[in-house]
Amino acid sequence: MNELTRLCEQVNLNSRHTDTFFNVDAIQVAADYAVTLKKARWAEDKQQAIETAFITALTYLRLSNYLVDCADPMVWHLFTSGGLTHSVFEQILYRVFMRQPLSANNLSYEDLPRERLPLTQLGLDDYRGIARLRGYVDEALNSCCLRAPASDWETNNQKVEAAKQEAHRKLLDHLRFGFN
Repeated sequence: MNELTRLCEQVNLNSRHTDTFFNVDAIQVAADYAVTLKKARWAEDKQQAIETAFITALTYLRLSNYLVDCADPMVWHLFTSGGLTHSVFEQILYRVFMRQPLSANNLSYEDLPRERLPLTQLGLDDYRGIARLRGYVDEALNSCCLRAPASDWETNNQKVEAAKQEAHRKLLDHLRFGFN
């Protein structure tokens, strides 16, 4: 818990020192929580650390009055697959928030423009907010995709597998007929 607290405070500090050309919005800070906590080895159980990183991001959004429905296991798949950066996870969270469809490939979220959302108060010089955030993480576990029914996971896994097979087929076609 002490290490988790330290990482939350580090993210809180980061959120005050980002690019001054635009306001920091909740999705940026949530992505920072997720990626920072996912990279850090603050828990011996790596799966627990990754789940807490994910749930902390969702909880932060909820406490900032951004209701992001993450019951879809595709969001978890994208979070745990390779190539996750702050900007990529921002795009994923933004698309979920805007109820837009998700692709199974993280590379499709690179450098996409997105509308700035209103400035968040939570996480900007708000240490009491960080304490609330830590307090709500366990509660949020019950409403995220990690508790989705097995059929949802099966459907998601089929979509991911289909996307992989399609990408493989396209690669073989390109190798056979050349890249145009």
